[in-house]
Amino acid sequence: MEQINNPDVITTRTAKLWLDDLGIIHKVFLQNATETKQDALECEAVIKKLSNGVKHPMLVDFTALRSMDGDARDYYVSERAGSLLAACGGVTRSTVGRVISNFFIGFNKPPTPVKLFNSEEQSIEWLKQFAQDN
Repeated sequence: MEQINNPDVITTRTAKLWLDDLGIIHKVFLQNATETKQDALECEAVIKKLSNGVKHPMLVDFTALRSMDGDARDYYVSERAGSLLAACGGVTRSTVGRVISNFFIGFNKPPTPVKLFNSEEQSIEWLKQFAQDN
């Protein structure tokens, strides 16, 4: 992803985040990241900074994520987290990751539209409908 070298990228302990020209926030997990609730709250602060009060859709690339603890998962499906985003498109390239993610989404019912994709391009196409400039 060429955007990772963008000077507007904010790097947290577990991910790189940026807002693209389409109005989509990207979150790309760093290699072998282990996400905790504290990391999720740091992500929340970055989203607030990037969005400047506007609800944007977000693309999350889970490819390099090693694990996410229960408190972080609970946070991400909370109303508080949902109030920040217009929608979330996840990218996972593994069958196992897709099965686990679909089970998690189905069981937890996130407060915003969420859909999983095999590629960044598919996710962006779906997320465009939720962007403010659309």
